[in-house]
Amino acid sequence: MFGTDDSLKESMRKAGLRAGERVWEMPLWDEYFEQLKSDVADMRNIGGRGGGMITAALFLSKFVGDYPWVHLDIASTDWSERERAYIPKGPTGIGTRLLIQFLINRSL
Repeated sequence: MFGTDDSLKESMRKAGLRAGERVWEMPLWDEYFEQLKSDVADMRNIGGRGGGMITAALFLSKFVGDYPWVHLDIASTDWSERERAYIPKGPTGIGTRLLIQFLINRSL
């Protein structure tokens, strides 16, 4: 989980604990923005292999301004090779339970 607002990140963390899809904060280190620099555009939309999820969050951060935000990097958790207690083999939908729980918590 990446983000700029401590309250929003804490709400997401609590929703993850309740939904069984835990998240933790990752750094938004400016040094990784070097990977997004471009000779032909304002910036690239993808960084190098190292720190890919950090560069993805940094890319998004350049467009949200002062608005509080959280970014979840869930793209690589989409397929399970084996069945688990509550996740069938195949497409996992990881992140869906977390986001639904987050919305439920916000509506209370």
